Amino acid sequence: MNRSIQLAHMEVFYMRKILAASVSLVLALALLPGAALAAGNTTSGFLGSKDKETTQSAAQIASSASSDKKDDEAAQKAKEKAQALEDTLKALNNDVYSNTLKALKNGEVLSEGSTGDTAAGVQQTLADLGYPVEINGVIGPDTIEYLNSFFGVLGIAPVQSIDANAYEQLLPPILIVANQTEADKILDKYYETTKDTSQYAYMKACIYYLQGKYYNAKESFEKSKYGNYKERAEACIQPWPGYGELWHNDYMYSGEMLLTFVVNSPNEERGMLFMVYTDDGILASVMFVTGTSTISTYLPGGIYRIKNASGYEWYGMDQTFGRNGSYEYMKFNEFEDVYRTDLPAGYEWQITVNATEIVGSPVDPEQTDWGSWSENL
Repeated sequence: MNRSIQLAHMEVFYMRKILAASVSLVLALALLPGAALAAGNTTSGFLGSKDKETTQSAAQIASSASSDKKDDEAAQKAKEKAQALEDTLKALNNDVYSNTLKALKNGEVLSEGSTGDTAAGVQQTLADLGYPVEINGVIGPDTIEYLNSFFGVLGIAPVQSIDANAYEQLLPPILIVANQTEADKILDKYYETTKDTSQYAYMKACIYYLQGKYYNAKESFEKSKYGNYKERAEACIQPWPGYGELWHNDYMYSGEMLLTFVVNSPNEERGMLFMVYTDDGILASVMFVTGTSTISTYLPGGIYRIKNASGYEWYGMDQTFGRNGSYEYMKFNEFEDVYRTDLPAGYEWQITVNATEIVGSPVDPEQTDWGSWSENL
């Protein structure tokens, strides 16, 4: 039997949250005793030969002190970098990484056609970063291509061979992927960081982007204020995922029941995502629309839970609209915490969503935060 039944009239309140140096090093010139006095005793406006010698000596001493200080700072930075790398390897606790780096530090250089355990170690490292490289111990064009793809994400120039320096670039990102808490403790000193900018935050943003966590990447790029962070942050915003039903559970195709969402939205630039779950938490269907639209899907009759989200910027299915979106669980009773509804087979069920700027009636969905909404019901 096909009957058109108005299940609920949803007046949804949508609100967008408004999200809201250098270090100057001053060196004191160590003038020789008497230099200032000698300068004050000149009458012609030019220093005498002895005064010139004194001033030159003072300048040389100052220059030497400045050079020594720079050397000391460079040495300290190199020491910190070496310690960070050692701590990174210790935290990773994986012989593949340490043995591969050791072989490369001993002078081995890999290029296309290289074979052996070191080649397999590089391939394993790239695989651990998420690249579909075959671990066969032979450096082929795909291994170099994956390496340069990753370097491109980090903003590092491409290479045609792999030495110790190139391989070292892979280890801090591996730690970020494997254990971000440990990475945060260890790696700040590994990268250039000032009062206002953070290369480490930029690195984390690159890893988030590689993992498809585009909103996290955007936040981290903006936090870093490093390099081309503005362009990279803007590139995190993804195109709309499509229109209509984006995904349907293969085990839940059925002509028993038609579920339709009628969306009345005054803003054609706002996207809306619907996720339909069975009562025991199995995702059945994912649908996406913009503006005023009607979308439908066929499902078996049964009890369902529905959550929806909306926003103006899309960051992929994993992160939807980011922290600026509006996230809700559909509530099917005005006075009780009822987030489930029975949709028996043999009917066409329709849910109307009026996306207005006013909290309406008779049924208001339950507002929630992005993190909670992102978890399965």
